[in-house]
Amino acid sequence: MNFKKPYSFNERLTKLSKILAGIFASMIVGDLIAESIFWIFADLKTQTLFSVPRSVIGIGSSFPDVQILGEITPLMRFLGWVASFISTSIWMYIYYHMSTLFLSFSKGYVFTFSNIACIRKSSKALIIYAFATVLTNSLLGLVLTMNNPIGQRILTISFGTPNLTNILMALVIMVCAYIMEEGLRLEEEKQLTI
Repeated sequence: MNFKKPYSFNERLTKLSKILAGIFASMIVGDLIAESIFWIFADLKTQTLFSVPRSVIGIGSSFPDVQILGEITPLMRFLGWVASFISTSIWMYIYYHMSTLFLSFSKGYVFTFSNIACIRKSSKALIIYAFATVLTNSLLGLVLTMNNPIGQRILTISFGTPNLTNILMALVIMVCAYIMEEGLRLEEEKQLTI
């Protein structure tokens, strides 16, 4: 049961929720554009875009540290984009649900099952992201060294502290969603018994 009446927020909180909803929605498009621009224009051998480190444009943390010795071809750029889009698409999914959540908040709907579903889906996606980065990094290592001489091609598989941190954060968020859901059910039962 979703409560029909929205909460009455102060104007600042409503405005902040609208701003956050807009930011998350624009991040969906922004990530897609940034990822595409990088793979089209970046100097892959130095891993920079117009001499700007990749970490500055927000997509560099999952880029494996490999030495590209062979020719950089359009196929390599396309396959690199596809491989990196695995992780990027998960963030886009999270941004979508966060935008939906804050848009709902901006309308005064806070404790609803649909909001809890948004939080839960985002936390599950964060767990998937922790494992997807392993796949993304492995594929990027293969793609970026596919034109290297035989014996200089790299396959990397790594699972470390950032992956575990993402899983831990996702579990905490998921527990919060379950607590919100339980509170909503208790409130629902209270309204039915009165």
